[in-house]
Amino acid sequence: METPEPHFVGEDYFWIGNDTRRVLRAHPPSCVRFQVRVPKQAEFRFSLAMHPQVLDRGAGNGVIFTVRIGKSARRMKEAFRQRLDPKKVEADRGWHDAVIPLFEWAGKKVYIEFETRTADPEHPDHNTVGFGYPMIVEKD
Repeated sequence: METPEPHFVGEDYFWIGNDTRRVLRAHPPSCVRFQVRVPKQAEFRFSLAMHPQVLDRGAGNGVIFTVRIGKSARRMKEAFRQRLDPKKVEADRGWHDAVIPLFEWAGKKVYIEFETRTADPEHPDHNTVGFGYPMIVEKD
């Protein structure tokens, strides 16, 4: 885990409307890495969101979410990247579901890395975000 403050990263719950999800909170700039064994015929499912209590606070130009996967922590491949700017873009509010197929890593032990960073490094405050329900799902 790499983060300027230990409380930036942790397990949390975000309530967005009537949809509550358990999240890996990762206030930017943060990077969290896990090692897992990928089952055959699997995919990685998760969602992205900004904490609703910070939507109307602070400045900035959004948050960039990145997921990297690789057999070595030093050589990882970017598997996903998305920028959300829910403070300025109404469509970016709420949950944003994502899926990464894991066929390339089937049966292997890999690292999965979650990174968040602000699009505007001058305004990092009030940008608490999370990866909702990150899980590897084995498909039939």
